[in-house]
Amino acid sequence: MKKEMGIFDILYVLAKRRTFVIVFTLLFAIGAIVYSLLAPKHWVSKAVLVPVEDSGNVFGALDGGMLGMLSGSLLGGMQRDPAVEFVSIMQSRSFREEVVKEFDLLRYYKLLDKPPLEAMEKAVFRLGNKMTHISTDQESKLITIKVETKDKLLSKNIAQYYLDSLQEYLSTKRGSKSKMQRQFLEEQVSYTKATIESLAVALKDFQKENRAVGLDEQTEALIGLYGESVAQYYKAEIEYEVAKQQYDSNSAVLADLARRRDVLAGKVKELESSNSQLVPSYIPQISRIPDLSMQYAMLKINLEIQKTVFEYLYPQYEIAKLEEARDMPSYDVLDSPSLAGLRSKPKRALTVVVITVMAFLLACLLAVIMENLQVTHRDQMDRVLGAFKRKTPGKE
Repeated sequence: MKKEMGIFDILYVLAKRRTFVIVFTLLFAIGAIVYSLLAPKHWVSKAVLVPVEDSGNVFGALDGGMLGMLSGSLLGGMQRDPAVEFVSIMQSRSFREEVVKEFDLLRYYKLLDKPPLEAMEKAVFRLGNKMTHISTDQESKLITIKVETKDKLLSKNIAQYYLDSLQEYLSTKRGSKSKMQRQFLEEQVSYTKATIESLAVALKDFQKENRAVGLDEQTEALIGLYGESVAQYYKAEIEYEVAKQQYDSNSAVLADLARRRDVLAGKVKELESSNSQLVPSYIPQISRIPDLSMQYAMLKINLEIQKTVFEYLYPQYEIAKLEEARDMPSYDVLDSPSLAGLRSKPKRALTVVVITVMAFLLACLLAVIMENLQVTHRDQMDRVLGAFKRKTPGKE
């Protein structure tokens, strides 16, 4: 039975085969030094950003059906985690393809001789899994972008491109719905304001030209009733147009708003008719007011309508501007990309030490194996020679 080797046996073997162990270890150490000197250098550029969260609610003090709809839909969309959203955007396929094209990474990865689709696929994979590392901390919400290439300037430029492209995406695509609402309301406010100004001038000219023709109290009551009805109709029309930016054409909300608008439109038409049932008998019908007074009344009615609409529109326009800014996530850059001062790899000292230690251990193992093989071979030869001597008769 073969005897197990103890620590002293191993030390004896290593001492016996020290030349082999030393030469083997030195060869690997020299190889590690050569490799660390010839291996291409890699440089890392890092950027750290944190999402800016808005805890305010611009709809907090407002009422109304349309404002409630806007508040619910827009605020509901803001429940997403901005940090996760930012990382998802930067890790998307389209985002990576833009980086590959911008910095000609097909040439960097030496893929120009490959078919276009295959080359892009490999470049996108290497960019996302080897060159860039994007991570987020769940507690602090810090997002870290690391870019590692063989060129320190390239690493910095790619990291900066990630930041710039993210900002461009958020400002152009992410806030498109809020932007459309704000633009619609802005047009309505501008149009209403211009209408009020022109009507005010027209009313002033009319009074001046006709020496301030007045209306009796009954006509003023009719003006108030008719003006309020038309203003309500305009409000309903605006609510419907704004809601179209948020809901599908088959939405029940749009259907309700359309019905309300149509009811108010019918009321206005009824007031304009000569036999309106909505106007008390003691108030003259609009069609019966003398022509001159009618012109004055219509100017005043339109002016009051536009003022009412403006008072309704302008606060919504201001809200839409705030909501557009609030709906577009933003971030603060804590650490901007910069040129690396130290290479990320190869780590020469560590490489040489690790390879040398591993080579030494491997040399020791090989020395023990060689010694065991030699001893085993010698024992086998001794047994063969002994058996041969026993079979051969000895000479007397």
